[in-house]
Amino acid sequence: MNMLKRKFSILAIASFALLAAHVPDVSAQAKERVRLAVWGGGSGKLYKDMFAADFTAKTGYEIDIVEVPSPTAAIMATNGSPDFNAAIATSYEAAELTAKGFLTDFNEAELPAIKQYPNDLRLMTPKGDRFAGMPVYFIYYGIAYNKDNAKAEDFQSWKALTDPKWKGQIGVTRAVYLAPYDLTLFAYLNGGSEKNLEPGVPMLEAMVRNALTVYSSMGNFNSMIARGELTAAPYYSILKRQGLDKKVSFDVVLPKEGGLMLPYTMVQPKNSKGNKAVLAWLNYLGSPGAQERASEFLFYPLNPNAKASPKLLALEGMSMEELRKRLFKPDWNIVAANHEATVRRVEKIIGNLKEK
Repeated sequence: MNMLKRKFSILAIASFALLAAHVPDVSAQAKERVRLAVWGGGSGKLYKDMFAADFTAKTGYEIDIVEVPSPTAAIMATNGSPDFNAAIATSYEAAELTAKGFLTDFNEAELPAIKQYPNDLRLMTPKGDRFAGMPVYFIYYGIAYNKDNAKAEDFQSWKALTDPKWKGQIGVTRAVYLAPYDLTLFAYLNGGSEKNLEPGVPMLEAMVRNALTVYSSMGNFNSMIARGELTAAPYYSILKRQGLDKKVSFDVVLPKEGGLMLPYTMVQPKNSKGNKAVLAWLNYLGSPGAQERASEFLFYPLNPNAKASPKLLALEGMSMEELRKRLFKPDWNIVAANHEATVRRVEKIIGNLKEK
């Protein structure tokens, strides 16, 4: 009887060992998980629908998604130690966070998926020797317009926003975004760049003179453009998603001069835990498959090997390669380094014009 028990024990141990050999890293995957912070307003459901189940199926890691007013602000407020270990950020926010030492940075061995990206689509640390995170997808800055008040042909040039005929009908965003987006774009359109913003100042001033209001949020803008209170404004291409509804009275046009590429980057706060899970998450997001999934939701893929969805291609009427060529790609580290000073300058411009 004892001999029988002993044989059974040996067989059981061997069986468990064989099972363990075929299920690697289960304990690590059970302990580690991704806790992702995204913006509020439905972004949590969006990320869940786009990525969550597919990521878990491919890697074994679970993901929790939390909505916060601003993932970047939460990282800064906690000195890089929030209660999440991954966050989505605009590229200038990610550049600012890494410059201040609030993010984990990575080498190419840790982010093999980034090898597929061209250099101008990678977000580096200020020294240029490591990566600040994984660029996930992009949208672009074009001109949103109300279709009852104007036609797409009216805004085939960015200069249209400065035309006095639209005085009191143009919307402008807050200085915190006007500085890195509008002024940077206007500088490029007039022979400057993020290194030389001066050429863009007259155009910014002319647009602000035409402004009806400085809108306070995306929700505020969406309501105003839908009701026709605003005729046009520089805005994000993601509004095209709503414009697919034929009942909607607005759309976004990409002017003939091009637009501003706005990449979004997935980052890891400096002092967060769960590094294996986060690395798996970052490399998953950089893969063609994940970005093809995002394109089904009308986000533009950054990985050149990702194929855009048919409905995204139909929406833009051009290939992703053609679209990328029509978009300016500033060095976001330079934009971030000058952000505070540029915001103060833009606030002064707005203030001075209001007084006149």
